[in-house]
Amino acid sequence: MIVAFDTKQQKGVAGPPLHCDSEDREQHGRYECIACGEPLTYQSDDPETFVHEGASCVKTGNMSDQHRIAEELVGKELLNCLSLPSCTLELETRVGSAPNFVIADVCVREPLKLAVEVIHSNTSIPDPRRLQAYADAGYAVTYVAVEDTQESAPTIDTSVDIGRCNLTTHNVTWGSIINPRESTVVQQTRVRSSLSA
Repeated sequence: MIVAFDTKQQKGVAGPPLHCDSEDREQHGRYECIACGEPLTYQSDDPETFVHEGASCVKTGNMSDQHRIAEELVGKELLNCLSLPSCTLELETRVGSAPNFVIADVCVREPLKLAVEVIHSNTSIPDPRRLQAYADAGYAVTYVAVEDTQESAPTIDTSVDIGRCNLTTHNVTWGSIINPRESTVVQQTRVRSSLSA
């Protein structure tokens, strides 16, 4: 992982480089996983920087490294912007109930319900089915597109403002937050469904 929750500073941090002295970095239990809360070890010579002391909770599945790193950076910004406690975030988690659940890239369940969709190569947003699942579960949604050195962020044909996550600078900017219950995409889908019924 490149992001951890620093229990001394009570905020999300990304490395390298971490701006603290070597004694602070060595403190056992100072860094926690932003997703599971388990202790992380700081490793200055490892590009991942933070390593789970036990088995990793990171569910990479078929996602790219760029997508995973963007999820972590988005998580860090949410922790810090919303002053959330450690382990409030969920990465790659279900929202909604079967059979209509969706997998949110980054999810905050309390004190608000917010799902973040990280866009690396997918350009078909907003997806009406996903928005409907978020609407049914009472979630707001925002989109963040990944920018890395290999390729620029995808061009998305939508009226929604898309945030950006720059993997080189670790900078995250936010776009629109959508209330799916009020989304015209969801409303149009509901009308088509009722007409075909």
